[in-house]
Amino acid sequence: MHFGHDQKRMNVQDDRLSNLPDDLIHKILSYISTKESIGTSFLASRWRFMWTSLPYLSFSSMEFSDLQKFSKFVTRVLSRRNDKTKVSSVKLCFCGKVTQAFVKRLMKYAFSHNVQQMTVEFLDKKTKFPLSAFNSQSLEYLSLIGLGGCCQTITAIPTWELPALTTLHLDRVSFSANHVGLFYNLVNLKNLTLKHYKMMGSLISHPKLCSLTLEYGKEVVTVVAPQLKNLSLTLLKKFPNFLNGLPTLEKVDLCINCPRTADSKKYVRLLQQVNGVKFLTLNLEVIEVLSSSVKLFLNQPFTFANLKTLKIYPLHINLDRQAQMKEIVSALVKNYFLDSSPSATVTMASRKIRPARNTAVAQKHMSEVQVMLDELKDQLNKGKIPTGANKAKMNDRVNSNVENQSGTKRSLHIGERMKQIQNSWEDLSLQMNIEKSNASRLFSELSHIEQLFTDLPASKRAELQPCFASLCEEADTVMNKAIDRMKIQCELKRRRLIGYFHDLTKASHSS
Repeated sequence: MHFGHDQKRMNVQDDRLSNLPDDLIHKILSYISTKESIGTSFLASRWRFMWTSLPYLSFSSMEFSDLQKFSKFVTRVLSRRNDKTKVSSVKLCFCGKVTQAFVKRLMKYAFSHNVQQMTVEFLDKKTKFPLSAFNSQSLEYLSLIGLGGCCQTITAIPTWELPALTTLHLDRVSFSANHVGLFYNLVNLKNLTLKHYKMMGSLISHPKLCSLTLEYGKEVVTVVAPQLKNLSLTLLKKFPNFLNGLPTLEKVDLCINCPRTADSKKYVRLLQQVNGVKFLTLNLEVIEVLSSSVKLFLNQPFTFANLKTLKIYPLHINLDRQAQMKEIVSALVKNYFLDSSPSATVTMASRKIRPARNTAVAQKHMSEVQVMLDELKDQLNKGKIPTGANKAKMNDRVNSNVENQSGTKRSLHIGERMKQIQNSWEDLSLQMNIEKSNASRLFSELSHIEQLFTDLPASKRAELQPCFASLCEEADTVMNKAIDRMKIQCELKRRRLIGYFHDLTKASHSS
């Protein structure tokens, strides 16, 4: 009786879901991959062909065992999809050496269906994207992301024709040729993000640019952006130069990872260039360094006459140390940041959670784990232990005494045998330490990624979870193979040592 009641309630819920309008169901399906969306066709007749009109396409080669299966799947989806339906967004994730012809065919389909947003992620150094193929009259948002050490190097200036593009996000995309004028040709560009970049020419010039984000650049860039309003800088040692000033700047988020007292002049000079802002965010470590270089402000004063809000947050400083620094920070802020804006509000945060940045960090660590796994697999392949007949032959050689050309057995001195035994133990110990170190590094990275996931929004966690699960599974496989190799090596060493002790016994009897 209760079962029937539960079944009836479940059917009502199913009906409610199926009775939702198409656009709302499409929105729900936009949070999962296209492969998973097609899987929903088995839910009910209402859902059978729902995926064919889905305006959101998301393909990832990581969902398939090899690139050939991935390519066939994408081809089938595009051929069976409702060709009259527009494609509003496309997300592509490649792991492996995909062909440029395949990528061009995919993008051509998207551009012919008036795609507005496109995100491309690559997890393999061998993946080369035909950037010149990004020609679209409808594309408004473009994001190219290399995860971990996977960097796209552009040797020639791409001839982009993207008149509608307003937002461009490049992560680990480097230009080895002088790119002056590259961004200028994107006539409606307003938001530009460059992360882990390397650029020759190093000029970012655009008359309409409103928002600029620069993170971990390997070059000093010069910025000419007379309409810039929002600026976010995450820097190690490289500092941008702003020509013609920043007259329209309103918001600055400055984060300097591991600031140094030796670079205090650079920090002061940078603050002088952005002193017209209304909203300023700094990490506490910068304030700490500046507080030890107060004399600099006497020679190079700066005033924040328009400042309305100052936010300070720590990157690495714990709560106890924050409390110790409170008086020093308060004095510095009052005397130099609020001197010209006494009514500005100051917020001291114990921590600042940045979902976008945390997502990027998690992705970076996952790609680094992938690189680590690839290296370990190469090591396992290069150091293969003989199997089958070869292994049997080796065991026979280990257990037998080596014979000289005349066929008589060679007896070694006891001291030489002891040295061989000692060397065998040392070799085995060294190999075990190497395997232990590899395992510790690998699982430490995986634990760190898992911890980062706790600070991510649910949607981002769901997006990254399949990749993380795949990495964990691959790590388990690699470590099992490493353990198997160690077991074989231990067995070979054991048999070799038995042979050595056998020789010692014979030598002692003969003496």
